[in-house]
Amino acid sequence: MKVYEGSHAEERCLEAAKFIVDRKVMHSNIPHLIAVSSLKSKIPFLIFDGEYEGTVDHILGQVLKQDLKQSLVLGIQTVIGLSSGLDYLQDLNYPFALAELDDFSLFSCKGKVIISFDPEGLGERESLLNDESIDEDSDDEYINEDSELSPPGLPGYWALEVFHALCQKTFDAACKSHYDAQGVHRIFDDDLDDSVPEEESEDLDMLNSFTPAPFLKSTEPGRSPRKTLPSGHRRELVWKPPIALTDTLDDISRQFQYFLRSHSDYPLIRRHGKHTARAAHRCPGYNREEITLTTDTTRSAIVVHSRPNPHEICLVCKQVVEDTAIFACICGGNSDDAEYGPSVQCTRCYKWHHMSCAGTSLFDRHIFECDECQMP
Repeated sequence: MKVYEGSHAEERCLEAAKFIVDRKVMHSNIPHLIAVSSLKSKIPFLIFDGEYEGTVDHILGQVLKQDLKQSLVLGIQTVIGLSSGLDYLQDLNYPFALAELDDFSLFSCKGKVIISFDPEGLGERESLLNDESIDEDSDDEYINEDSELSPPGLPGYWALEVFHALCQKTFDAACKSHYDAQGVHRIFDDDLDDSVPEEESEDLDMLNSFTPAPFLKSTEPGRSPRKTLPSGHRRELVWKPPIALTDTLDDISRQFQYFLRSHSDYPLIRRHGKHTARAAHRCPGYNREEITLTTDTTRSAIVVHSRPNPHEICLVCKQVVEDTAIFACICGGNSDDAEYGPSVQCTRCYKWHHMSCAGTSLFDRHIFECDECQMP
């Protein structure tokens, strides 16, 4: 049920119902309207079919703590559901050029992604799109995606923009509890990723043996309990948008459906991730797996990181990772020297050092003071 409150609640409710009914909206990834409140009702509302387990980002956040393969499958299904549902709305001429991300909410219904959208106010916006006064010199913020003012590229450019933004927003929201108020900060650079040796790779075959729902049960009939991650370890789902929008929403949906069915043809590789900027914070025992998906399914991979992101709350020391932290080891090296292993922070000056150079261990690193701070 969707309840409308505030100013013009009744008008907004009727406008939403009219959009859905007039266009005969019927799609497996779009809510199915089954009832509308009476005109005499003091509280206008719409009733949709189905039972919802929660938001997709919440479901993802729970699964990421438990099972790598289920996390991968659910991430792929999220991409498929989003691309398929938005492609359907695009066929209904939904004005994506005017849309904001807050106009869309993603829910899980029996393992399927359901896209709730707000069509209220579209009539007024559409009239602006068709206003003959809009020309190349217009300062109006609304741009018709089918007009000459549309950005170069594929038809449906704005729908693709919304799709990529929603993928990123949903995946990032699934891990927001691991970051401070500034949120997730990512820098993509495939040239800085190293392949993981084959013997370290985890077998990701038999994806089809995992059923998509229910996601939150700790055990399923015939299955052993899911494993929990070791202390200091966690994983994320990451959506990496392409540099150029060369695939349609239908292309993306088909590619990932094929990806899910054809695991033997699309092995998901693992590789070590690196940072484009040197990060001083490198607690021993930290490990983050990023299930990185992109429209080029051959480049989708599991990227393994041994140090946290800026603004992340480190699972090992529980501190917020600062992007301005200073690395000043006595050896003169930098924090990227992998042969030196983890780093340790001085408890007085807060500068970071190689743990091996500092002569500390896992047990006394919490009281470490560098040589400079120990000088009289």
